[in-house]
Amino acid sequence: MNLVESYLHANRQRFDLRRYGLDDGVSCLVLTPRFRASRHVVFLVMPRNAGEPALVAKVARLPGASASLEREASNLRALEALIPDDDMAAPRLLAFDSVGEWPLLLETALTGPLLTPEVIRARHDDACRAVLDWLLRLHGKRAEAVDYERLIDAPLRRFAAVFPLTRDERMLLERTWELTLPLTQTPLPVFMEHGDLSHPNIVWRRDGRIGVIDWELADPNGLPAQDLFFFLTYAGFASADAGNTGDYTGAFRQTFFGAGAWALPLVEAYASAVGLSSPQLTALFVACWARYVVGLLDRLEDVPASGDVVPEETAAWLRNNRYSVLWRYAVDHVDELGWV
Repeated sequence: MNLVESYLHANRQRFDLRRYGLDDGVSCLVLTPRFRASRHVVFLVMPRNAGEPALVAKVARLPGASASLEREASNLRALEALIPDDDMAAPRLLAFDSVGEWPLLLETALTGPLLTPEVIRARHDDACRAVLDWLLRLHGKRAEAVDYERLIDAPLRRFAAVFPLTRDERMLLERTWELTLPLTQTPLPVFMEHGDLSHPNIVWRRDGRIGVIDWELADPNGLPAQDLFFFLTYAGFASADAGNTGDYTGAFRQTFFGAGAWALPLVEAYASAVGLSSPQLTALFVACWARYVVGLLDRLEDVPASGDVVPEETAAWLRNNRYSVLWRYAVDHVDELGWV
């Protein structure tokens, strides 16, 4: 037995494994995410000799405390207050335990085809509408005053303190602060923000609705429109086959910029539903890419706690990341956004 199988066997009555079809034994498919910032291993838990997972376990790559798994557990608890028990819009948290020195998170599985680039290309309009509906159902649950300091200003200042900024990058930061400042001047709804709404985190369930997994980057008191912009960018990349052509900037432009931007009706529908003005949309659009790039840096293990700057190799990796390019493009072409 591996660690997860032993844990489930020891807790079979606690979790009522029969409810998940696991009373006659389990098998596990182990996935190791390959992206640089990943800090855990995923176990898909299936009934023995069955093809679909019933539960998902996540185990930290290293022994000791795991801030990312702890955060995901907290976010899943927060989701329980937003989503009805019978709505599989997100996994249900079953446990967050330690098995010896290893943190372990156990949640229900969402089944159905993933919203892959191929699926996006085949059913583009249906997929985008389904995700928009999911966002509006989730976002319709709460509204408060935005915490600009925590959500935007502090992360940017942290980035400025540890990243070896060039002159152009300092100008980019200053312009980002300027463009996002309107978010402090008018009331703004605050919602549960997923933080990575793209493949492979979106499941198209058999009932035709969307389910979303992997909540470690979420924020129960996040900003509106961030998940929408991130997903539509993914959909734009997929539609243009940017993964093969390499033209991510061209796909980004076709999605959001100019009067003919294909995502404009979806953005306007979202803005109307949650009460966002065009200036707020623009500020949130710039914030989306700045925050994602800064968040990438924060997730890496070689970022200094204070005092020193990040290694040059890490800085070069981040500068070449496509989302850094999108941040720059968004700021440089902000007056060309389709809703401006």
